[in-house]
Amino acid sequence: MPAPTQQIPKASFEERVELVTESVDLYHRHLLRYVYSMTNQWQDAENIVQELWKFVMVYFKDEHIKHLPRLRLKAKHLFIDHYREKQRKPAIPTDQLPEHHSLRTAPEAFTDAEESNLKEVFFEQYPGIELSEAQKEVIWQHGRYGYTHKQIAKRTGVPASTVGDWIKLARKRIAEHINIGGK
Repeated sequence: MPAPTQQIPKASFEERVELVTESVDLYHRHLLRYVYSMTNQWQDAENIVQELWKFVMVYFKDEHIKHLPRLRLKAKHLFIDHYREKQRKPAIPTDQLPEHHSLRTAPEAFTDAEESNLKEVFFEQYPGIELSEAQKEVIWQHGRYGYTHKQIAKRTGVPASTVGDWIKLARKRIAEHINIGGK
């Protein structure tokens, strides 16, 4: 809550506390229901009304402390500030983390033979796609290990532009294979 630049002078602290206490006795319940009608959350409404009383204590002129329309207007402004802050930080606290349902993936390959077998199984899923062994190796290095075109070019001796073309071609063929139902 941004504070105004200057505080209002007061006759005495005790008089001010008495005025605020009288206002709380008169209007707290009404203001709480008013703010709840905007928030639909009792806890948020209670927090906003508490902020309102703090603001009233420090910044309202003595003659405005028991003025219900001013109290409602300030409560509305505090609600708007609360709503804007909530929009900026939409965090929802929870006691338990949601269960994480992971996708079933192939087991990790630990040996060269397992890696080779994993590569064969992958390309067997797309039997209609005609790619040379060199193209398959380029696609495999890009998809499996995330190597860049330059890294693949350095590893395979194929120019980087050709690597990019082969990856694009393989993606297109795999997409066509999936879209026509693997026929």
